[in-house]
Amino acid sequence: KSGLWSPADRTQEVAKVGYYSVPLTRYGIKAEVTATARVGLHRYTFPEAADAALVIDLENGGCWDDSYKIYMQPEGNNRIVGYRFSTGWAWRQRVYFVAEFQKPFDSFQLKGNGQYGRASFSTTEGEEVMLKVALSPVSIDGARLAIENELPGWDFEAVRSDALEAWENELERVKISVAEDSAKQIFYTALYHSMMAPMLFSDVNGDYRGANDSVYNSVVP
Repeated sequence: KSGLWSPADRTQEVAKVGYYSVPLTRYGIKAEVTATARVGLHRYTFPEAADAALVIDLENGGCWDDSYKIYMQPEGNNRIVGYRFSTGWAWRQRVYFVAEFQKPFDSFQLKGNGQYGRASFSTTEGEEVMLKVALSPVSIDGARLAIENELPGWDFEAVRSDALEAWENELERVKISVAEDSAKQIFYTALYHSMMAPMLFSDVNGDYRGANDSVYNSVVP
């Protein structure tokens, strides 16, 4: 009823190392995502629409914890910044973000009690709209720094290729020789799964937030 959600056609879902895509059936949109270490790069292919939109949802952060403080505001007509503080999955978890749009939005509205932000614009048939979303455990400036250093451009295919190469380099650390390809596939799938948990928890400059809620720096002088 809210218009914020869309079913996804999982029969056409594509999930590969460094890449994911799925059609959003309610609005006829193809959603794709790849990433650098700290920045997600989204690409949405829209139909022709006068009321197209991308929505940032700070309320349903995985649906396992409760937010107790949220903030979201636009900067100009192509950037949204904010944060989400929550508890449940982790004590006093803080996540700061910067979302940068390749296509300037015509308007931006906060919905609900500020949990949802709707960036609206018009699109032509088959138009691709890209969005960078950087995260930081420390500050909005930390997220902004990630975009500036890791993803200054908008080359989706290059980012996807780099993500694949990064994973290939990690998986090549272990080489096995087996008679059946199925056994090799099982082994490397398990190795991939062992490295899926987020291990990088610092900003580009080395800042990170400790369990005591203090900010430290991992860079050795």
